[in-house]
Amino acid sequence: MGSHLICVVLGMVLLYLLSFPLAVLSWFFLGSEIQSKASFPSYHLATLYMRGGLGDQTYTFDVDGRTVWISGDAAGGNNYDKIYWGETGHIVTLELRGEKVIVYDAMNREIKHKGW
Repeated sequence: MGSHLICVVLGMVLLYLLSFPLAVLSWFFLGSEIQSKASFPSYHLATLYMRGGLGDQTYTFDVDGRTVWISGDAAGGNNYDKIYWGETGHIVTLELRGEKVIVYDAMNREIKHKGW
């Protein structure tokens, strides 16, 4: 019984010690999540990540865990990003600075429109 408790405690300590380096690495490689939006009733999930640079930033747009679009260098600051799902819950639109950047069909996994 005592050895099980020691294993559990050691596992918790190891998890705690690894959580910070893993968070830093994921921020560095993936960036920070800016916005997520789920569709209804289709249960798709669209997520926008931003990775900052020296005066610029790079956006990554994922739908259902798949990367569907990566921006080039975008201007720094607020780009007024918005994610919209259509009425069917299968078509998602990403808008940056009031301009449609990408329209993606999550059901058929195809890009309908690509701006930038």
